[in-house]
Amino acid sequence: MDMIHSQEYFKFNYFLIVTSVLLQEKTVKEDDVTPMNPPKYDKIEDMAMMTHLNEASVLYNLKERYAAWMIYTYSGLFCATVNPYKWLPVYDQEVVNAYRGKKRMEAPPHIFSVSDNAFQFMATGKS
Repeated sequence: MDMIHSQEYFKFNYFLIVTSVLLQEKTVKEDDVTPMNPPKYDKIEDMAMMTHLNEASVLYNLKERYAAWMIYTYSGLFCATVNPYKWLPVYDQEVVNAYRGKKRMEAPPHIFSVSDNAFQFMATGKS
């Protein structure tokens, strides 16, 4: 089933005429349309902050971030990663140092942030 991610649509009986993000019109069932987030949420670092958290919004955000080589994205307590299938300079010592001792929201999403925060919690005796 194709999910249409749309901001504009027109009701016609039980079907909708949808103008998609590709500016194409298509008639679909109303149940196949999900709400779209405002542009301020494009490439958002933490998807838990989205107004509309649905499959289409999550996939769209991950696709947009991946296109900009931002392979890490938070979703609440989780860090999602999209495999770039190529080497990226995101694991060298300089990057490790950039995340050391920082709180999660003080730097862009990265697995080093997750691991450093876990280490800090263990070192301070927090669970």
